[in-house]
Amino acid sequence: MASSKKAAPRRARPTRVAKKPAKATPRSPRPPEVVQASGASASAIAAAANAANELRYLQARRIEDLAQGFVSLTSELWIVKDRLAVLEQVLDRHGIPAPSAVDAYTPEGEFKAKLDAERRAWAQRMIAALFPRGLPKVD
Repeated sequence: MASSKKAAPRRARPTRVAKKPAKATPRSPRPPEVVQASGASASAIAAAANAANELRYLQARRIEDLAQGFVSLTSELWIVKDRLAVLEQVLDRHGIPAPSAVDAYTPEGEFKAKLDAERRAWAQRMIAALFPRGLPKVD
């Protein structure tokens, strides 16, 4: 006598995925298997990891410094462009063609010295914004 029950369908086995070996990334100085295979001591491995972490931290801080310098420079530039446009408009209303007059003008004497001092102060502000923790040491 045949059974009226149907056999339950068999469940498929899950496919196993082989683990991939650790890959070297820009953040790690060497792949982990290379460090371990070289026979380096645990303290040497830890020191290398600490050095890599410190380098990443310093690089991130440097990027922040550059971004802050860029923002500072952009802000300074916009202020100057805005004031120049307003000044040219005011002068034009008074019958003075500012762009051609500025192009033809050559600073002299006290005014030239004042411009030089302002240029140096501006350069110092830009350097301070780019290097808030001081200039990098050069070998």
